[in-house]
Amino acid sequence: MNLIENIKKSLSENILNLSDLEQALKVGLPNPKTESWKYTPLNFPISNYEISTKEINSQNIELFKYVERFSKENDIPLYLLNGEILNVIPNLTKTNIEKQYNYFIKDFFYYLNQSTNKEIYSFVFDKSSENKNYSFIVGALAEDDNFLANTSLSFVIKKDTEIEFDFYFTNFTKKSFLQNNYFSFKLEENAKLKINILEDDPNQLNLINNFYLDLSDNSQLNLSVFAIDGIFTRNNIQVDINGQNCDALLNGLYIGTKKNVVDNHILVNHNKPNSHSNQFFKGILEDKSRGIFNGKVHVKKDAQKTNAYQSNKNILTSADAQIFTKPELEIYADDVKCSHGATSGFLQENEMFYLMTRGISREQSKSLLLKAFVNELIQKIENSNYVDWLDKKIDNLI
Repeated sequence: MNLIENIKKSLSENILNLSDLEQALKVGLPNPKTESWKYTPLNFPISNYEISTKEINSQNIELFKYVERFSKENDIPLYLLNGEILNVIPNLTKTNIEKQYNYFIKDFFYYLNQSTNKEIYSFVFDKSSENKNYSFIVGALAEDDNFLANTSLSFVIKKDTEIEFDFYFTNFTKKSFLQNNYFSFKLEENAKLKINILEDDPNQLNLINNFYLDLSDNSQLNLSVFAIDGIFTRNNIQVDINGQNCDALLNGLYIGTKKNVVDNHILVNHNKPNSHSNQFFKGILEDKSRGIFNGKVHVKKDAQKTNAYQSNKNILTSADAQIFTKPELEIYADDVKCSHGATSGFLQENEMFYLMTRGISREQSKSLLLKAFVNELIQKIENSNYVDWLDKKIDNLI
């Protein structure tokens, strides 16, 4: 494969994990016969990509001044470019610790990421970090078309700590670039973590984001992902509930336009009893875009008293748009409350007609109905100023 040969030529052996690189070659690129990629076409020429070897230094931080993001009170930004951190913040270490990803999709991109990450950036947050909001801005920069970079970050949220993270992704090259990102989170006992993920860069950014979260006793997770632009976006999210009395809320909105592809693959493993999870995802597919949602809940035999729910709702505004949705329950315990559901359909003409008879144009009627559809989801974010900011970005698309 050209990509593997390109990597071997551009990176020295002391940087590479050759065993992972060989495993990537063995597994091969996903194709329609790969179950977890069955409906997700790789609409960029990944075989011809190269690892970006552009020299990165602190001067590149100037690029981030113009990245649009929501600056919250006590906001602390961290800038990453091609997998390298440009500025120093508290709680950061860089070590050669063994990676602990127990990821449900160990595919080509997983091994590709591991192959170029002998070192891993690790963050530890404790109660001294509270009342602060950390923003992670992940940037891409290359010499030309068809480059990629791998990013790997690890987070530990210590006992009794409450914290919030925002993630942003941007392509400074404005030419075809792949960001292949892996983020792992360990929530210790009674930790509370909020994560807001915004994926809205249309500048030829192909984005594969992987989030692995490990929950301990009494911990709480509230994760929201907004994939509202971008030519190719894939989110793999896995939550392992390894403690009792945990709460995991996963909310997501995806908007597809043009010929864009947006994919969400979710797995929640209930490994211990007396916990709750809820997946709530909505999608809008326009033009010739394609959306994929695969949400799975796995309840182990000993995970009694589990409450697990998931819902996926989609609206298509074009006959050429596509949605593939597959909610799954795999339950081995008998004392549980679990449900799932999925709906997909077009905008209702009778609702459009009702608004148009009141003097509202067809385009405005469509926009009002779509805004009502997404409002239930974005209102789950507690920060009203962030909601207003996000609303404006969504308005530009629908």
